[in-house]
This record gives sequence, C-alpha cells and structure tokens, in this order.
Amino acid sequence: MTKALWIAALAFAYAGLATAGAPSAAPCGPTTGVQATSGYPTFCSIPATPTDVRPAAAFRAAVIDTRRDGRRVRLQSAEQTFTLPVGEADSFSLQARLEAAPPAAEAQPAEADSEAFAAEARRRVTPPARAPR
Repeated sequence: MTKALWIAALAFAYAGLATAGAPSAAPCGPTTGVQATSGYPTFCSIPATPTDVRPAAAFRAAVIDTRRDGRRVRLQSAEQTFTLPVGEADSFSLQARLEAAPPAAEAQPAEADSEAFAAEARRRVTPPARAPR
C-alpha cells in the first residue's frame, strides 16, 4: 500500500513541476514578451507551413515518372551495350593501342616557346621590389 502512495505522490509532484515551469497560454503576436524573457522557443515561434512545396502525391508521381523513363532508356539501349567475348580482351586492347598513335611532332610546342612562357609566368608572379624608405 505504501508503494502505491509513493507512486501517486511522485506523479502529483511531477505534474506540479511540469505545470509550474510552463509559460502561460499567451496569444501569439508581436507584442508578447514570452520569447524575449525566456531562452527557450515557444509554440508561437514555429513558422507557418510553406505553400510552395508540392504535396506527397506529386513527389510520388515524379518518382514513378523517373523510374519509368529509366526503364525505357535501359530497354532502348540494351541492344547497343558493348561487351567483349571471352578471351578477346587482349586483341581488343592491342588494336586500340595501335590506333592510338601519339600526336605528330609539329603539333607539340617548341622547347623555346615553353621556356619563354615559363619565364614570363615567373616574372609575373614575382612581387615587385620594395621601395626604399
């Protein structure tokens, strides 16, 4: 019996503490000073529900459309998928290396042009000398 009394007393004390710390039910408005006096936000500080957000049904429809488009693209490109038969990877890579020739010598810049460019770049990033005081 005493255990039940202790539980009831603790519940009563907890309910009294919970209501003692709660602010009074003041109407929300610019003149209420509840938030200014307290460091905690109030229910009045909850922003309004946005109006420019699409509903859940619209999100669902967009997801379904995206998945449908992805399935259509996969089906359309299925016959163009590139695969190598087993054992032909070496011959394919050899043929690709033969076709990928280095660029011609006339396409590469001359060594003197490169050195002139590097010297000009170094000159531009060097800070000017300090003026004597």
